[in-house]
This record gives sequence, structure tokens and C-alpha cells, in this order.
Amino acid sequence: MKKMNDLTPKQYEVLETFNKEQPRITILTGAKRSGKTFLNNFLMLSHIATLANQNLNFIVIGATSGSIWRNVLNDWEVMLGKQFKPKKDGSFKLFGNNVYLFGGEKADSWKKMRGMTSHGTYINEATALHQTFITEAFSRTSGEGAKIFIDTNPDNPAHFVKKDYIDNAGDRLENGRLNILVSNFKLDDNVFLNKEYVDSIKKTTPQGATYDRDVLGLWVAQEGVVFADFSEKENVIESIDNVEIKEYYIGVDWGFEHYGTLIVIGVDFEESYYIVEVIAKQHKYFDYWKMLILQKYKEYRVSRVFCDSARAEYVQGLLDFGINAENAKKDVKEGIDLVGAMYKRNKLKITKKAFKGKFESEIYSYVWGKNDEPLKENDDVMDAIRYVLYSLKKDEGGIAYLY
Repeated sequence: MKKMNDLTPKQYEVLETFNKEQPRITILTGAKRSGKTFLNNFLMLSHIATLANQNLNFIVIGATSGSIWRNVLNDWEVMLGKQFKPKKDGSFKLFGNNVYLFGGEKADSWKKMRGMTSHGTYINEATALHQTFITEAFSRTSGEGAKIFIDTNPDNPAHFVKKDYIDNAGDRLENGRLNILVSNFKLDDNVFLNKEYVDSIKKTTPQGATYDRDVLGLWVAQEGVVFADFSEKENVIESIDNVEIKEYYIGVDWGFEHYGTLIVIGVDFEESYYIVEVIAKQHKYFDYWKMLILQKYKEYRVSRVFCDSARAEYVQGLLDFGINAENAKKDVKEGIDLVGAMYKRNKLKITKKAFKGKFESEIYSYVWGKNDEPLKENDDVMDAIRYVLYSLKKDEGGIAYLY
């Protein structure tokens, strides 16, 4: 495994405290790419190794089965210099013990843990999991000398992970043992990251709560206008007459009482995106939208049409009509972060003609509500834009990226 002198000063500091206190629960929280997940991987592997060759059970939990492999097990294989050979149920042998994986794809996934006794549990991306899942994992981790390792990015300060666990840092058990150790990581704590990369992340991350979370690792609430970094001066252009567009896309948000929306977005050869047309109408039936989409599909020679998946029959209707339509990827928070970063980096622009009207009214009134979610108001155009960009920018591993 990685040598201790290869750890960052922050990781080494946490490791020293861990070795001294031997807490039952270790929670590493903070900025993305700050080194917290790697350290938890190191701690969990070390814990399994100390109980080697006893045929004990250990649990690894993540948002999805895929994310467990991306965030945890791929690193384990690199650290150990070996490949795991999972059984049909996804479990595998490690240091003479059994490691079981549980993804939180479904609301009732936690039920699969019933009846197990774990001597160590690693919870990756804790805020992405249902509270019942984590509660069950805690109750299963009851073996002699069992430990729990958790990592998470910050979320709303009212989130149960913050209120129930992080805020209880420093609590001790009756025998004096530290129950919960919490350490917060900032992006700058990862001294192994390329300095240009860190500088770029700081300059392109939208200011406000997103910056506070992703760079500073703080638990803060979203507030104010969602796309606070949108600038008419920087993001609104006269036209695309002098831009060479290589491909066009359509985004569709279905509606009737609220506005149905069609937007056309083009991308140039430098991967800058341009919103060139926005059409928003109330009280229009599917036949209207089908003919309008077909018209724009032919006019712009559109490659792909990303649709709100809420009306699967409409998407099928477009396919039957010979239109290359598909369900959009719709993660709200990740999608908003992506679009916001593109505005800030000036990689997303809108023509003056498309800006006037519904887009202009929404961009300044689309605001954060409670529970860290945007209010479901003034969002029809905003949703359609997010459908296109997030669907295009979300890679096969489930990660949204700019380049």
C-alpha cells in the first residue's frame, strides 16, 4: 500500500489522530479531490488487514454499485497491486475475510444487509444515501472491534449526516473511547494536485455555496439566484454569424399549464456552446410540439433531441416520427453546477434574440428554495438547457465534466 510519507500533511495529521484515538466512527468530509476518499480507503484496508484470516464480514456502501468501484475498489486494487475476483453476489475475499458491496440505487437496497454482522463498514458518498440505509449499516456493524469509515462531500447544513453525526464529533463512549472523529478537507489540502488544475477549479467554480462546498469544503445552504454567475455582458452575444457551428441539439421540457419549452443549442469546434433559439408556449398539445420539433430538427440539421423523461409516450412519438429523440439525463444539482460553471467560464452563450423573453425572465428569477433544491418555478427554459448540456457532458462513469 501507499507509504505514509506519500500522504499529504492533512492526511498524515488525520492518520496520527486516528492511530492515537482509535475512534469507532471516522468521518472525512470536505471538498472534492481533497484526499479524503483515498485516506478512508487506506484506513479501511488497514482495518481489514488487522483482522486477517478470520473469515469475518466487511461492508462497503456507495451511491451505486458503479460508484463503489470507481471511488473505492479501483483504488484498492492499485494500492494492493491485485485484482479482485467478485463472486456472483459481488462479494470477494480479502486478507482471509469477506467484503460485501451494497449500492443505494433503490430505496429498499438497505434490506439486503439484514442479518449480517460486520466488523467494518465503509460508507462512500454518505449524503447520496437514504437515511435508513446508513442507520441499517450502523446497526449491522456490531462485531468485536468494528469500525465505521465515512466520506462525503458537503451538502445542506440541515442534512441528517451533518446533524446526526458530524455535529456530534468528539463524543466519547462510556469507556472513554472516542466515538466520532471528524476531519474537514479543503481542496488546497491535496498538495499532490497540479497547481494549474487547482487554480483552474477555483476560477471556474461558481461563487457562493458551490464554491464554498467544492473548494472550501464547507456545509452551507444554497441561496439566492441559481445562476448567479450569468452575465449579460459576458454571456449574451449579438449573433452566431461569425461562429462555425459543428453540431446542433434540441432540448425539450414538456408542459401545458406551465410553459412547454424547446431550445436549440449549437456547439463550435472549440467546445463553446450557444443557445440560438428559445420557444416557450402554454396550452399546446403534443401534436403542436411534434411538428415544431420536426421543423427545427430539419432546419438546424439537429443531431440529438434531449427530452424530459416525464412523458415517455411523447419521446416514443418523436421516435416514431423519425426524430432522434432520447430521455435526458436530469440530475438537478450536478446539472446546475455544470451549467453554472459554463456560464462562469464563458463556455455557454446565448444570442440576443434568444435571450429576450422567457429566458431573460427566468435567469433572474430561478432561485434556491429550502432543502437545497431550486424552487420549481421559473424553470422551464432552465430545465431544457440543463437537459442538453448535462446529457452531453455526463460520461459513461456518471461524471459531468467540462472537457
